[in-house]
Amino acid sequence: EGGKRRKEGRGGGGREEEHSVRIVSTAFLLFFLITSPVRAAINGVAAVVNGEMITAFDLQAETAPEAMRRGGLIALCVAFAVGIVLGFACGWPILAFGLVGIAGGYGYTSGFWPYKYHACGPIMVFLLMGPLMALPAYYIQGGSLDWRPFLASLPIACLVTSIMHANDIRDIAHDREAGITTLAMLLGRRKALYLYAALCVGAYGVLLLLAAFGVLPLSGLLPFVLAPGLWRTLRTLGTRPLPESELVSLDGVSARHHFLFGLLLMLIHRAERVLAERMHRNRLLENELHSNEKLAGMGRVIASIAHEIRNPLGIIRSSAELRQNDRRYNLEATNNIYLPGGR
Repeated sequence: EGGKRRKEGRGGGGREEEHSVRIVSTAFLLFFLITSPVRAAINGVAAVVNGEMITAFDLQAETAPEAMRRGGLIALCVAFAVGIVLGFACGWPILAFGLVGIAGGYGYTSGFWPYKYHACGPIMVFLLMGPLMALPAYYIQGGSLDWRPFLASLPIACLVTSIMHANDIRDIAHDREAGITTLAMLLGRRKALYLYAALCVGAYGVLLLLAAFGVLPLSGLLPFVLAPGLWRTLRTLGTRPLPESELVSLDGVSARHHFLFGLLLMLIHRAERVLAERMHRNRLLENELHSNEKLAGMGRVIASIAHEIRNPLGIIRSSAELRQNDRRYNLEATNNIYLPGGR
């Protein structure tokens, strides 16, 4: 409904402007995704290769940390420029969301208080890559804010947070040596794994509640086909002693699970939308057919009434003509009568 109002408000060029906004919003999302790995590499851990911790400082021989920082800032500036275009096209709320996103991306490992190093990373990632991505995307498409995209983003927010939390669990030893405080470090490995399991299971719990209360259709439960794989992963994490290789690959497993979960939700949403459009067209055709049938029925009734009226009128007309002819004949006969005396 919001989308229809935006199209009506735009006038004749609404479709072209909508396509332009979607293209620009896609570009904005791509730039945001570009900045995500860069910001983590500016001051923190880059990757684990063959079981060895590789940090941004370990890559100094190949890429200077200042160059990586500069690349991240350039990506953020480009994203900011694209956000300005979206702001002019869609309104000030997009500018507000964009500024929050830029600040969140920069403040992850930079600025006067990098929140990743103060055990606030999972909380901010949950907000920035969950509701604060879904709400502006919905606003761009529909022209209004709503609580439904906020709720629908919660399962994805849980899973994307689990990716970062898995990375923090893997890096507990390195972060302790580097003087970095993360939530996983504060909880300890065992409790941190409990939180990881809660995030993953919570995504399915929220999805079930959304379907139960009608926020999502029942077909939105399709991601539950991934639950057996998640259960196997969680059972492996519950073994003691926990294999170190499982921790090294946990963030990759989490990212793959998050991708498949979101892909299934997207496919279901698209299928539901196509089905709804087809049902709407069918209803329009049915209404048009019923309207034509009503008009045809009315035509038959009117034709029948006209026929019933025409027959008496024809009889009356014939009788009137006969009557008129009789009067004309009688008048002529009267004029032809010979009266004695020349009268």
